[in-house]
Amino acid sequence: MPDVCFGLWLSEDGTRAMQIAREGDAVIVTVWRRADGLRHLTLRPATWHAPDPSASASPDAKRRLGYLQVEVDTPGLGSTYDLMLACRNADPSQYGGFDWRPVPPELPREHARLFPQGGASYYEAVLGAWDDFVEPIRSADRWMEPLSTWRPATADEVEDGGRSREPRHPRV
Repeated sequence: MPDVCFGLWLSEDGTRAMQIAREGDAVIVTVWRRADGLRHLTLRPATWHAPDPSASASPDAKRRLGYLQVEVDTPGLGSTYDLMLACRNADPSQYGGFDWRPVPPELPREHARLFPQGGASYYEAVLGAWDDFVEPIRSADRWMEPLSTWRPATADEVEDGGRSREPRHPRV
C-alpha cells in the first residue's frame, strides 16, 4: 500500500475526518464527524487493492487507480467503503486521457486524493433496495453521504486532530 495513504484525511466538504493507520501488518481506518467528534467507524480493517498496470487506460477507475476497501460491517459479509487513490494527470495523452491517474511512489502526499465509490451492497443486490431487512443497514451507512473527495490534512489540521472546521491562524 502506498505510504501516502497513511495519516489524517479530511473530506473536502468539511464534515468528516479519517485516520488510516498501520496496526502491525493490518491497515485500520477510523472515521469521525468533525463538528463534534462522533465516530462513524472505529478501527475497521481495510485491504489495499493495487492498480492493474494493464488497465492504465481503462474506464474502470478502481482497476486503473487502485483502491482501499474498508470493511464497514462484518469482514467479507457486510457493507464496504471503497476509496480510490489518485493524483492529477498532467499529461492527457497518458492514462486514457482521464483527469486522474495512479499515484506514483515519489508523489508528495498533499497531491493525493481519495475518491469514494458508491454502489449497491450485497444485501441490496439480493433483497432489493426497499426490503425491511435492508433499510436498517442502509441507514447505518448514511454517514458516507453525500460522497466527498478526501484530501490529506495539513500539518496544522493534524495537530488539531481534524476537529476544527475553522482555518487555523499561523503562529506568530
